[in-house]
Amino acid sequence: MITPQDIITKWNTIGIETHPLSSMKIDSFGLSSQTSDFLKQCGLPRQSPPFLSFVGNSAREFDNINSLSFLYDLSNEYDHYINIGGDGAGNPIVINTQNKDAIQLLDHEEDFALLTSMNTNIFTLSLCLIAYKTFVNTVIDMNGPEAFLDANFTDQQFNNLKNDLLTIDKEYAEKGFWEMELKMLLGNRDYYKNESK
Repeated sequence: MITPQDIITKWNTIGIETHPLSSMKIDSFGLSSQTSDFLKQCGLPRQSPPFLSFVGNSAREFDNINSLSFLYDLSNEYDHYINIGGDGAGNPIVINTQNKDAIQLLDHEEDFALLTSMNTNIFTLSLCLIAYKTFVNTVIDMNGPEAFLDANFTDQQFNNLKNDLLTIDKEYAEKGFWEMELKMLLGNRDYYKNESK
């Protein structure tokens, strides 16, 4: 079984620092011991493609791990959503303690309804982030400094990413957040190809 230290090593291999979180706060959220240990020992990077950000040990409430109900002054029916980050549109990334600590993305403009599922757990989230960052690095290294922004990647590079995501978390890679990201990559590539004609 993969450990938090294994994840740290994988992040370090691609030059990314993670930020373990304060155990004092984590222990109050009803997380599983596996999730809690991961956050204390490893944590997540502050920023990671695709345009995601994650909490650290900041004094600012929104930059620290907290329940969604605390952050947004919501009723206790939202206590099981533990905020760990957000996407580029301001939607919170949460751990759902009522769903085996699954990682979900909520819609901040629709009363925090479920926007999409992301991963089975915090471990598979981290591994998918590492796979995506590795894809970005490979595209830039092989195809040029602007290649990722221009969606200039090969079918082989795309298929490597897709296969990695499926291997890591098949249930969630075939639907939800990562499926949408894969479709977006192909859509962007088609757009730039048509623009260049």
